[in-house]
Amino acid sequence: MMRKNMEKWETKSAIVILNYNGSDLTIECIRSLRECSELLNIVVVDNCSTDQSYEKIKKIFEKDKYTYIIANNENAGYAAGNNVGLRYIEKNLEKVETVCIMNPDIKVESVDTLYHLYEALWSEEKLAVITAQTIYNGKLRYPNDFGWKHLTTKYMLLGGTLLGKIIKTSIRYSSIDVNPENIAYADIVQGCFFMAKLKLFKEVDYFDEGTFLYEEEAILGKKMQRAGYKEAVLINEFVYHNHHEKDKKLIKRKNKIFDMTCFYNSRKHYVKFYSEISEIKKRLICTYLDLDLFIKKMIIRL
Repeated sequence: MMRKNMEKWETKSAIVILNYNGSDLTIECIRSLRECSELLNIVVVDNCSTDQSYEKIKKIFEKDKYTYIIANNENAGYAAGNNVGLRYIEKNLEKVETVCIMNPDIKVESVDTLYHLYEALWSEEKLAVITAQTIYNGKLRYPNDFGWKHLTTKYMLLGGTLLGKIIKTSIRYSSIDVNPENIAYADIVQGCFFMAKLKLFKEVDYFDEGTFLYEEEAILGKKMQRAGYKEAVLINEFVYHNHHEKDKKLIKRKNKIFDMTCFYNSRKHYVKFYSEISEIKKRLICTYLDLDLFIKKMIIRL
């Protein structure tokens, strides 16, 4: 790879990392990226942490001219927090044309992975979003968690619910078609790590801030489809997702209930505004989801 081409790509790209009470993980993530590249723009949004994360991260990277630390004045969730970073890039980093959304528990082992994603993304005019395959907690699962179909009516009703444990449903691909460039198209790609063309992302008004957590990628996939754009996976590149930290936090009952509530609220938001079913079906599904959440909360509190 020619260094000149690399520098051109790096200076025209930016990575958005959303932090909330996880400064150690975020600092490790930034350092890992800096081992890959000194020139990549890194925008860190601290989502109104309560553990002095902003001060800790700012102190360590204040002399890094390509790392920008932003303090959000409220924790409005994943979508709104990432949008703060995206709009900062839009207003302040004029050269940037490509953005990467990256959770702090994601590790990219080589800058080549990012460069190859960049090349693949810009190889097709209508391709708006691309991701890599993911090694999840040390394991590569197949069908992998990198891409899904749009939510079906059955999945909107049963996916993640108590009844769904009995009546199985899935939006995973049983097989994937891969073109000669190792690109596989998907309706939805994972939200923990993906690259997007900033102009097209802006065209659909970035993430929908009607959710706090969950379903962001499903909503984005639907927005891109409605705008006439595609999403895809570059199957010969890999990133690593260490999800153990979130799993540990969900051990606490209070955290479980909050997490579940976010999930059900986001699912209902998708049903109301992004599904293409009748209003009667929407109301029935949302009523069932409310009941399912109520039962789950009762079980946890027992």
